Amino acid sequence: MKRKAVDIIEPSDSKRQREHVPDYCDARSRQDDQGVTTWPVSPGAIESARVFLKECASSQQNILIVPDKDADGLDAGVIIHRTLTVLGAAASSIDVHFVGKGNSIHDEEEREAMKKKSPKYVIVVDQGSRAGPEVIDSPGVKSLIIDHHLSDEFPKDALVVSACHYPPVATSSLLTYEICKDLHPDIASLTGYMCAMGTHGDLGNTLKWAPPFPDMKEVFKTHTKKSINDAVSLLNAPRRTAKFDVVSAWEALLAASSPKDILTNRRLLSARADINEEVERQTHAAPKFSKDGKIAVFRINSAAQVHPVIATRWAAHLRSSKLEIVLVANSGYLPGKVNFSCRIARCARDRDPPVNIISSLKAVADLDTTDLVARMGENFARGHKEASGGIIGNTEFEELMALMKVGEKSDPPPEGEKKTLRKTPPKPRLTAPPHPCHSEPSAPEAPPHLLSLGSSALNLILAYLLTSPTPLVLHRDASTPANYRTNLTTSILLVNHRLYHTSLPILYGANTFTASSAATSYDFDAHLLATPGRCRAMIKSVQLTIDWGHSLWAKMPLVAARLLELKGLKSLKLHVSVDGEVENAEAVGSGVTGQGSGVRQGLAAEAMLKAEKKVLRELVEGLKGLRVFELNGFVDGEFARELEEWIRCGRKG
Repeated sequence: MKRKAVDIIEPSDSKRQREHVPDYCDARSRQDDQGVTTWPVSPGAIESARVFLKECASSQQNILIVPDKDADGLDAGVIIHRTLTVLGAAASSIDVHFVGKGNSIHDEEEREAMKKKSPKYVIVVDQGSRAGPEVIDSPGVKSLIIDHHLSDEFPKDALVVSACHYPPVATSSLLTYEICKDLHPDIASLTGYMCAMGTHGDLGNTLKWAPPFPDMKEVFKTHTKKSINDAVSLLNAPRRTAKFDVVSAWEALLAASSPKDILTNRRLLSARADINEEVERQTHAAPKFSKDGKIAVFRINSAAQVHPVIATRWAAHLRSSKLEIVLVANSGYLPGKVNFSCRIARCARDRDPPVNIISSLKAVADLDTTDLVARMGENFARGHKEASGGIIGNTEFEELMALMKVGEKSDPPPEGEKKTLRKTPPKPRLTAPPHPCHSEPSAPEAPPHLLSLGSSALNLILAYLLTSPTPLVLHRDASTPANYRTNLTTSILLVNHRLYHTSLPILYGANTFTASSAATSYDFDAHLLATPGRCRAMIKSVQLTIDWGHSLWAKMPLVAARLLELKGLKSLKLHVSVDGEVENAEAVGSGVTGQGSGVRQGLAAEAMLKAEKKVLRELVEGLKGLRVFELNGFVDGEFARELEEWIRCGRKG
């Protein structure tokens, strides 16, 4: 029998072509009859919101702000709070209400809780919208809803300002900033960084601020993008924990005068560490695909709200010519319920027609011939076209999966259809992406016989692919050179589970880690916290050049505390400099030392030196497994040599 003709597609160059992903602000904006761009909402809607806020501030009546729990909602809420106080409202007259875990403002218990606060004005921000009665069922209460989630239905008698039909759709914090910034000359400078934080929280930290988005150059000159993005990560962490501690994030943001004030908040740092570990634990679940290959479904069981994080993470890495949507379902977040989050796969972002998650989910549900749609209720397929999800019962979710035919094999191609083969067919990635501190240069895929090798030979190959002769930057930031490359073949981690778990200890245990520069070494504690706990435990070698004069010495104890948590650390090398110069021992001896913008003199210099030596001594003594220690450039050279010799001699003497 003759074989049917096939096309052979030659493999592309070993260097994978970077897929084109449209910028968010490339979306075509609405225009009025004169061709003027209408954004972020109609001018009339913005003016109505401003009149409402000015009335709130001048009334001296009770005001209730009801923000969503994420960075976008919290930033928008604090922008409103600061605007009202600048306009003359007493801070004591402004209250806040946080919707409970798994609830919405439309639930009766939430309506009652808001009513008990006896507000005259209610401002609901970023909560999503649907038809319903008044926000609060009390006579004379006025309500303002500021939102960007897709909806044409809203609570009764509310003033609504929604950006959902004005592309590129503004986040709630950006919309709130646009409403408030012209109400007083100080508001833009007081809240600009909050606008940036909330927007990055929803749209990602790679967003290009292009028109019609406002020019934020002055904001990013005053506050670095790194500090803004790190603050977003911290603000989002508490509400994802099982404790659902939204109030800690609100209080930290309300008290802050810049993103840097948030970066040292102990509660937020602890919450982020907990979430990072939970994400790492849950993210390795294997996907199942719908029969048509368009939806990848991951199932997890966690009391933490990590399903949106995992969905976003997988959407950036899972690839297939058919794949459109990544769905992560969490059956452990609420009793008897499945909370699920959906994201558009990166490989599907420029499809024509565009992928619409809400329409796709509803199309699947409409296949049902019973009452499934009614039983799923209003919490199904809410949010955005690009990021949606829902909260439905366990039974209803299983019925939805059955309608998607998740796990069923796709139908074979029709008889006689011409097949297209590839010499190296692309496969969906079935293991979690490597930690973002490492680049992923293109490299040949692992040969088919790699896993048939013995463990010794396999480890030698992995060590060749995954180790660097120079220290690796643990976390990239603004000071990381644009041409920085690790020259590691981290794509080997993405082959399968066995290679992933075999490679990870080599990647983290056989390399030395550092910061991008001496100035950013003081952020190494945050870099460690951002690293999944299992990976941190594998780190054995750290090398830091610390600019003693760039930051306050008070930050060094934070770095030391994080280093002490690296129980497997075997080698620690510290090089001390002041504004790029090695410290001058004679200067300290004379009572004067450089310290960045000022000098340390007399007794102050002696006290600082004593504190520095105490922290360094406790650090070295606390690292029980330390075998190599170097302290170069320290002002007290004799002290440094004593510590080095103590470790070299096995902690004797």
